[in-house]
Amino acid sequence: MPPSEIFAQLTLTVSVPEATTTDLSIKYLITDSIWQPVYDLRLTTDDTPKLVVERGAMILQSSGEHWADVNLTLSTVVLRERPEPNLVHPKRLRISEVAPTAKFSSQSRLQLESDGVSELIIEAPVILEEAAMFADLSGITAQYTFDYPMSVYSSNDFTRVALGTLNFDAAIEARAIPLNNETAFRMVSFANTSGERLLPARAKLYVDDRLIAETFVNQIVPGAETEIGFGPIHGLRLTRTILDKNEGDRGIILRSNENTETVRIDVENLTNKEWTVSLLDRVPFTEQEDLTIDWSAAPQPTTTDHKDQRGVLHWKLDIKAGETQSVNLGTTITWPEEMVLR
Repeated sequence: MPPSEIFAQLTLTVSVPEATTTDLSIKYLITDSIWQPVYDLRLTTDDTPKLVVERGAMILQSSGEHWADVNLTLSTVVLRERPEPNLVHPKRLRISEVAPTAKFSSQSRLQLESDGVSELIIEAPVILEEAAMFADLSGITAQYTFDYPMSVYSSNDFTRVALGTLNFDAAIEARAIPLNNETAFRMVSFANTSGERLLPARAKLYVDDRLIAETFVNQIVPGAETEIGFGPIHGLRLTRTILDKNEGDRGIILRSNENTETVRIDVENLTNKEWTVSLLDRVPFTEQEDLTIDWSAAPQPTTTDHKDQRGVLHWKLDIKAGETQSVNLGTTITWPEEMVLR
């Protein structure tokens, strides 16, 4: 029986001079079909951590045709993807005297606009590029062909199919940022040694077979190293306490302003194992000679300007189960009295 809902139908008329037998191959585009990758990332945390990537694809087709026992190939080709780069437009700059903002009324604003001052904020038009579902940075199309017939019926629901499993050696790090978080987080790094691209996709995260979170994985090309967060480590507690803070004048004689701050950072290990914790915090930095910033830390950070980020400090702490380690950080900022600290 034909399907009860509305479906697509193709009628082909063939004229031949005499009776014959032949094979017909018909190719056409269907717009009502999509697919997207999906991953299950399974981390094991024993003495030799491993990361297993179970790849899958979510397929949806609502063309009205039932695909029964078809040879299915999934490709990252996007026909609507932009075939050429955007243009670089000239950028013109102008300078003018700064209007006093305190006396800037609506009437003066209209006058400035009529005088052409508003042209200062006009830049070249921005061309919005339609976002493609998959970004192919290597210029090579990813393609998956199934070696068995597939059946995907016309529906409004996704069908999940498996795309294979990849295995990687993993390194686990506990990262602590007490400036923003109350717990450390489990960070997993690995190199893509599979020779295949991992496509941008939603992913479920498992730690020792326990589902802990969902995330989005960016594209990982072959040979690239990447890092993925696998949720908080609730047993590594962080506190950042401001012990002393002073803002204001140091006195009329010195004619300078000064800010001081003393902070204590505590990392408490309430788990049943020892952790190597990467602790990150910051001190301010400046590019002005008149603004002086001095800081001190105990213990001294393992690295300063961590990963080329100015003022970001990094400590590597080995904290045994049940122990607490502290870091003391102090900063002193001075600047001329006639200036304002921003």
